[in-house]
Amino acid sequence: RGDEELQRRAAENEKRRELQSQLDDVQGKLEQKKKAIHEALEMRMEGAESATTPEMSKNMDALLNDILTLRGGHERETFEVWQAKVEACVKDAQLTIQTVGATIDKDSKARKQAFQDRLNVLERRTSVTPQKTTGGPDLNPLDLIRDKYAAHEAELQTILKAMEKLHEDGLSNNDMRLCVNNFMRSTWGPASSGGYPGRRLFD
Repeated sequence: RGDEELQRRAAENEKRRELQSQLDDVQGKLEQKKKAIHEALEMRMEGAESATTPEMSKNMDALLNDILTLRGGHERETFEVWQAKVEACVKDAQLTIQTVGATIDKDSKARKQAFQDRLNVLERRTSVTPQKTTGGPDLNPLDLIRDKYAAHEAELQTILKAMEKLHEDGLSNNDMRLCVNNFMRSTWGPASSGGYPGRRLFD
């Protein structure tokens, strides 16, 4: 009978070590998830979207306190009572770790997607470059006149020469633009009129 008691105690001690190892494992994981929750809550306060809540952190604090209590409980309680409490605590901790982990992963994916969406918008904006077409700003004005408006070459060259002379005489870019816009409205009419002829000032 003495041998049976020794075997029972040896098996009980082995089971205690196994349960203590399980407590160590879930404690380490809870502390990691608690840190991740704290970081997520800080980002949430800064305006980031997050499904994490302060209650998650409180639940993990409660579980960590239970683990600390259980570590010393095996000396005050029977093995069977202590074992049942440890197994229930480990089960609750594993469920919490799984739930919090899924929430953190969801937040991480959402932040990455939001960042990628902003990056895509920025790339689309920066990738849009002006298309050089015939008659564009880089084309020599005389070539533009000859290539597209040969029928009005003399008149357009007269306008170009007059603009060059005005530039040499000190007329500013803004003043020139104001005059041209005014001349066009007077001659072609307002843009809203669909090109209806304006006033004729010279015979």
